[in-house]
Amino acid sequence: MKTKAQRMMLMFGLLLALAALPVQAQNGSRLVVHVPFDFQVNDELFVAGTYAFEQTAGSSVVAIRKTDGRRSAKILTNSTSPVAPEEMRASIVFNHYADQFFLAAIYDGSGAGRRFRQSANERSFVRELAESGAESKPQRVEVAVLSK
Repeated sequence: MKTKAQRMMLMFGLLLALAALPVQAQNGSRLVVHVPFDFQVNDELFVAGTYAFEQTAGSSVVAIRKTDGRRSAKILTNSTSPVAPEEMRASIVFNHYADQFFLAAIYDGSGAGRRFRQSANERSFVRELAESGAESKPQRVEVAVLSK
């Protein structure tokens, strides 16, 4: 009898824990953005289009999903604090070199942001630019959020 009661309490506790998971996911942030150019993230190419960037509260992973459902990825990021007024707006930021765009950061408008690690492709592209004598410092390109 005692073992059965303990099992029931354990099952009830697990059920409560599972029920709390969707609530935690809802406390994250979701930004929808139209990106008018092809871009790279973690050495993966994403074509121009409308994307949803989603982060679960307390997670360092950002999910990127093309709104037509044809492309998605989950990317590990680092937290960052805004240092400039433009970083206080909800936006997606890209590093732009020559004809290439690399996802650099997202800001949800609350003062919190996530920075993406520089990929091997980006490092290699910057190195090639520097060796050729071309400008290797990125231009910051900010894309406004369509909806939250």
